[in-house]
Amino acid sequence: MYGEKPQPEVVLNITDGKYEFQKFQRDTDWEDQHAEALVELGLKHNGMAEFTPAQLEQTDLYSLIGWISKNREMLDQKGLVVRQQNGKTPFYLNTASVDIYGGQSEDWFDIHGTIKLQGFEIPFMQLKRNIIKGIREFTLPNGQIFVLPEDWFTKYKALFLFGKESGDKLLLPRSLFNLLIDSDVQAPTANELRKRFTSSKPEAISVPSGLKASLRDYQKEGLFWLNLLSTNKMGGCLADDMGLGKTLQTLAFLQQQKETRPELYDTDTSGPVKLGRTTLIVVPTSLVHNWLREIQRFTPNMYVHVFTGTQRTRSIAKLLQYDIVITTYGVVRNDIDMLKDARFNYVILDESQTIKNPTSKIYRSVLLLKANGYLTLSGTPIENSLMDLWAQLNFLNRGMLGSQRSFRDEFIIPIEKNGDERMEQTLKGLIEPFVLRRRKEEVAKDLPEVTEQIVYCEMTDSQQSVYDAERWSIRNSIIDTIAEQGFERSAISILRGLTRLRQIANHPAMLEEQPNMDSGKFEEITRSLESVVTEGHKILVFSSFVKHLNLVANHLDEVGIGYEMLTGSTVNRKEVVNRFQSSSKVQVFLISIKAGGVGLNLTAADYIFILDPWWNPAVENQAIARAHRIGQDKNIFVYRFITVDTVEEKIVRLQERKELLAKNFVE
Repeated sequence: MYGEKPQPEVVLNITDGKYEFQKFQRDTDWEDQHAEALVELGLKHNGMAEFTPAQLEQTDLYSLIGWISKNREMLDQKGLVVRQQNGKTPFYLNTASVDIYGGQSEDWFDIHGTIKLQGFEIPFMQLKRNIIKGIREFTLPNGQIFVLPEDWFTKYKALFLFGKESGDKLLLPRSLFNLLIDSDVQAPTANELRKRFTSSKPEAISVPSGLKASLRDYQKEGLFWLNLLSTNKMGGCLADDMGLGKTLQTLAFLQQQKETRPELYDTDTSGPVKLGRTTLIVVPTSLVHNWLREIQRFTPNMYVHVFTGTQRTRSIAKLLQYDIVITTYGVVRNDIDMLKDARFNYVILDESQTIKNPTSKIYRSVLLLKANGYLTLSGTPIENSLMDLWAQLNFLNRGMLGSQRSFRDEFIIPIEKNGDERMEQTLKGLIEPFVLRRRKEEVAKDLPEVTEQIVYCEMTDSQQSVYDAERWSIRNSIIDTIAEQGFERSAISILRGLTRLRQIANHPAMLEEQPNMDSGKFEEITRSLESVVTEGHKILVFSSFVKHLNLVANHLDEVGIGYEMLTGSTVNRKEVVNRFQSSSKVQVFLISIKAGGVGLNLTAADYIFILDPWWNPAVENQAIARAHRIGQDKNIFVYRFITVDTVEEKIVRLQERKELLAKNFVE
């Protein structure tokens, strides 16, 4: 054996009564020569006759087979013979290559592939089960076992997950062109698409003549991107920061469509209803008039209709006579049986995080809307989980990210639970062409900076006593509820308990049973309000509790500070906003964060007080954007009031995790 001291070997042969001795002497030079050849191939000499691949972290059977197959030609060239002595069915120990190419049909890539082995060609589709389930061994026609290289699972699994099997080929949505390139599929069209999406040329975009506005450079880039999506029949999410003009960019795109599209008619209907003319814009109720006002301002020649109210038409033909129809998520949910029969030019969802729950009725409803193209607008496309992103991308490009279940198993769990950086990068590559995100500091250098500060507040002694007593009471109640009903059925009880703790952390007087209690946070809020107002500034005050705003309003009445209030029950929003913006006597605007977090331009304010933390930071950032937006000429100061040693500090930590998740996948 190589490595042992060479000993001659003598063999006695007896032939016809004659004795013959044969002496065998080992050729140590020959042995050393071949040992050196093995080392040159990347093997490590472990002593005696044992050699193992040096670059392998582990020397399991599959890794060894992979190394031999990869280096088989070199082994043969050096005269090294490979034999198997494992007593099992022999493994295939030669080279293997993959030849995959993608043709293109109207909406799909046709993926064909062949696995080329020595003496065999296997259709790529036959490996689907192995790749998806992680099975390394594949039996060849001659009975040999072919061990799939480990990197094939990383490279090709997504193709099978997202592709639709059709005979001996896969059909892959055109929106996944990045996946083809990353999987080394020969697809010239995919390469051309990547070039288009990675080299925007806003100077080549002509602003439509009917647009009554000047576009900034980044807004021209947005218009270029929207046209690129439209040309290639793909949907996208315009996710610019609040205040950067998502509405204006969208209207510029629709105006351009009106000026350049061919006039088509639907001959199957009675009357000249233009096919693909009408764009349906779905918005939260509070934004209906804002959209109407912006359309009238920027694209006055657009024929627009507001499809809301109890007297709304029941005629699809009438709706399709307009350029733009504005409606609400509630109306779409209630009238989907009617709207699903229409064919729109575009369906556009504003504040599209509304459809983040794939199990909701509104999500199922918007999926039934038919259009030539789909677009979503949201400064916060991810609020809580990557499932928010899946819901929007699935609306925009149907089936692009696979089923909800496969997306959860392949991306959400590995990324959110296990911190899988490889899957994180894979997902980023898939969604990158379809989410356009620009931050204020990147594109609007003339905006004033925002200074943010957390004001930590101590509870008063009486407030602390009430909080501690309530905390233990709620804890015991929740434990009992979970024991009786299980965790899933206890969600409402848990949320109710958390809400009571949040109220006490703000001001115990928000509870009916504690009307005369004091609050450390409230004392800090009122002191800060009076100080800022004295200096001549205007303040936006946001809270998730109307009761909290009412307490502040009572204090402002007592000290004689002018204010306005906007909550979900406010009907004259426009007048309230105008008074705050224009009147020097109105220095404070009290706003319910859910009712006033979107659709308002409040540049008169330069101070923002957020009285209590909301569950996700996106809502708070939207609230800040009411004042920090284009048109603002003052520095913005944001104060967040947090009561220490309470549930509010835990909410802040939850916000940080959600903000990091959104940052990784949107920005």
